[in-house]
Amino acid sequence: MSEEENDKVTLDLSRKQLKKVPKQDDAQNVRVLKLDENELQKIDNIDSYLKIEVLSLSKNQLLRMYGVCRLHCLRELNLSFNGILSIEGLKDCIHLRHLNLEGNNIKTIEHLNNNIKLEYLNLAENSIGSISDISFLKNLKELYLQGNRLTHLRQCDKYYPYPWKF
Repeated sequence: MSEEENDKVTLDLSRKQLKKVPKQDDAQNVRVLKLDENELQKIDNIDSYLKIEVLSLSKNQLLRMYGVCRLHCLRELNLSFNGILSIEGLKDCIHLRHLNLEGNNIKTIEHLNNNIKLEYLNLAENSIGSISDISFLKNLKELYLQGNRLTHLRQCDKYYPYPWKF
């Protein structure tokens, strides 16, 4: 483990039946926050964790992404298997490289224009019907779209010449 990884404080509060994000005295030191498999319906109290780089909220009861917009250091965000309806609140997360929104109820890919550093985007098992131009995601290396209602990728073939599987 590198010295840099060693310095990252991880707080794992997964499977604790939490209904709210707990406040922590040392929240400003936390770099990795795991809140998977809880009963969270909102991302409250997240602004005390302003320096987190990795946030995982998989398998909760979230309907909105509201709250992550203040996390300017965020590099990795996992909101898979919730009930999220749309992509929102990521405008100021300009360092975001990894975004997992698998297993939600998202219908369109939008509001990612500022997330040009994204390398990994998982939107599998949503309700997406079509994708228009995503050429601004120039660093994208992995895109997962299986289990959606896609019939074609409009204006994407010139940026991604190899065939995609739906």
